[in-house]
Amino acid sequence: MPNINDKVTIFTASMRSEFLQAYEALRAGIKITPWTSFVQRVASTARIEQYPWMSPPPRLKRWLGRRNYTRPDWSKYKVENLEYSAEEAVLLRDIEDDQTGGYGTRMQMMAADVADFPGRESLKLLRDNGPCFDGSNFFATSHNIGSGNNALTKDCAANDGSTNTVVALLKTPGLKPIIWQDRKDKGLEDNGNSPQSKEEKQVKFWYDFEGAAAFGFWWSAVKMTVTDLPTVNEVEEIIKAVELAFRGFKLDKADPADDEWWPNEQLTFSADTITYIVNPSLENLFRAVFTSETIQAGTAGGTKTNVYRGHGDLLVSNYLGA
Repeated sequence: MPNINDKVTIFTASMRSEFLQAYEALRAGIKITPWTSFVQRVASTARIEQYPWMSPPPRLKRWLGRRNYTRPDWSKYKVENLEYSAEEAVLLRDIEDDQTGGYGTRMQMMAADVADFPGRESLKLLRDNGPCFDGSNFFATSHNIGSGNNALTKDCAANDGSTNTVVALLKTPGLKPIIWQDRKDKGLEDNGNSPQSKEEKQVKFWYDFEGAAAFGFWWSAVKMTVTDLPTVNEVEEIIKAVELAFRGFKLDKADPADDEWWPNEQLTFSADTITYIVNPSLENLFRAVFTSETIQAGTAGGTKTNVYRGHGDLLVSNYLGA
């Protein structure tokens, strides 16, 4: 019959295995979370990462007999990695009495939370807003590099006093709207069979993690604050306003001789190219518009062809409100 030290060794190895298997399965894509379409994961090797290259690059143009080199050093954007942790303690007497059947499930749930953590932090970053690479807020009515308003507002007719939020994010190739810096992922650790564990009569598990969410290019995102609950037809108006905002964003020229640059003017809007994030009160309205072949034609009754069917992918988040 195994003694308590053997039981602790077996238990801690089992918990690490449960955690690792669940975590690796999630990271490998067995469960693809919606936020992966707009979050760019980058390896981080320093406590603070710098992004001097985020200003628009030079464009191809006609050769005029000389070269005019530009330098991508305007941006002073710096993002510090933060420390995160999760902890769990298990009584030694539970391990000794084999009363640990549910802890494997807890470790799997903890692994799922760790795997989803960058998405959660990214949603909170979108909620909170803040400075991006050009010094202006990511969502702002004007920007220091490029021109355009990606902080829209709409006042609907319901007059119910509610405040709702719509965030539209492009699934752009290259750099996505949100960056997640992967700094340190130490895995699940424990103090099993240590003098401290025996003194405290419990085995402690902890998971340490370092990283940070940061903003990508502001012209790949639009946020709209919606006052009062919209109707289906007002949701159409919201989507149209978002679409026009994306089309109108204009980048600064790296070289005065460059052509004008509207980065989204040729974008085809679909579930493959854009994600809409809304608070739960807007879910059914947006889902109806994105999936229905016909929708209500104004207040007089009747229906019309829904031109926004399949217009975007939908994600719902309580971080944007109720």
